[in-house]
Amino acid sequence: MPAWDLRAPKVGEQATDLDLLDESGRPVHLSALARRSPILVLVFGGLDDAAGIRLLRDYRDTMLPVLRAQGFEPETPRATMYLWVPLPEGLPSATFQRRALQEEGVVTVPGSGFGAGGEGFVRIALTVATPRLVEAAERLGKVLAAV
Repeated sequence: MPAWDLRAPKVGEQATDLDLLDESGRPVHLSALARRSPILVLVFGGLDDAAGIRLLRDYRDTMLPVLRAQGFEPETPRATMYLWVPLPEGLPSATFQRRALQEEGVVTVPGSGFGAGGEGFVRIALTVATPRLVEAAERLGKVLAAV
């Protein structure tokens, strides 16, 4: 099962020789990844603003109902490529993030990595095509059901 990376690259990573893994586990250089991901193309300036906004809105509007059907209660962000997904009270975000990765192969970012105010949330970046977002949301639901 591939690890589905739902994190967005940071600005500093874009300037490095960062290697990521593709679905089969082979390293993929960030520049090759940018050719396959519309969001990274947007980050690198390949889409105009209107097209990028429509793409992010479509990704958001596809992902939110699936997350909600899995038992999550995320708010609808107005303008962002990230979803902040609240977790059940008392569930540490790093614990959920670790289980999502180990049990379902989905990479998220624990809210605790952003400071005390982020605890109780995981951040999901809308950086892959909708079928992968939907499957990732369904897998995250399995983790939620198991905690």
